[in-house]
Amino acid sequence: MMPPHIVERLVAGEKTMSESHNAVSILFSDIVGWTSIAAALPTAGVVRLLDHVFRIFDGLTAQFGVFKVETIGDAYMVAAGHEVGDLVLLLLRLLLLGLRLQASKLAFT
Repeated sequence: MMPPHIVERLVAGEKTMSESHNAVSILFSDIVGWTSIAAALPTAGVVRLLDHVFRIFDGLTAQFGVFKVETIGDAYMVAAGHEVGDLVLLLLRLLLLGLRLQASKLAFT
């Protein structure tokens, strides 16, 4: 889950790292009503559903070229703007990802 350049620095033995970026945008996704949904499913069903949802989200994240930071429970976090490139295009990709994630909910209703 770490960017390749950070992994390289860790492998090289660097212990303390710090980076700064002019502009970074973070997108958090949360499944509305998740507590009720999870309560109504057996444990295996919860795992299967999250796996299914996050596989779709992972595919969209790769498609739009943004960085998946973390998943915690039903929350999904991605970032853009920390990498080198045109900031407007990077943030546009994050915006488009957000719209696609929102549209993907139709498959679950």
